[in-house]
Amino acid sequence: MKTVGHDHLSEQLPELVRRAGMSYEMLARALSVSRRSVGMWLAGEEPGRLNRVRIYEFRRLLEALCKVIKPEKLGAWWERPAPNFGGSTPLQVLERGEVDRLWRMVWEIRAGNSGD
Repeated sequence: MKTVGHDHLSEQLPELVRRAGMSYEMLARALSVSRRSVGMWLAGEEPGRLNRVRIYEFRRLLEALCKVIKPEKLGAWWERPAPNFGGSTPLQVLERGEVDRLWRMVWEIRAGNSGD
C-alpha cells in the first residue's frame, strides 16, 4: 500500500528522520514501535494501519514543530529535559503517549506564550 505522497515508506523514513534530527532508534521510541519494525519498513515492508497512522501523526507534529522551533535545533531538543514537561524530555513525553502535551506547547508558542 502506498503512503500519503505516493512514495513507499522506505523512501520517506530517511527524510523524516533527517528532518526530525533523530536516529532511527529515537524514531522507533517516538512511534512506540521496535527498532526492528523501523528496519523492516526501511527494507520495504509496509506497516500496518495503526503504524501508518502513527507515522502520519508524527509527520504532522514534526511539520508543526518546525514552524516554532528552528529545524536545526530539533535534534538536541528531543532529548533535553523541559520544565514545562515536568523535567521529562519531549521524546519521553511521546513515548508515554502524551502527544497532546507537545501539541499544546506548539499552540502556546504560536499564541505568543512560553508554553509553561
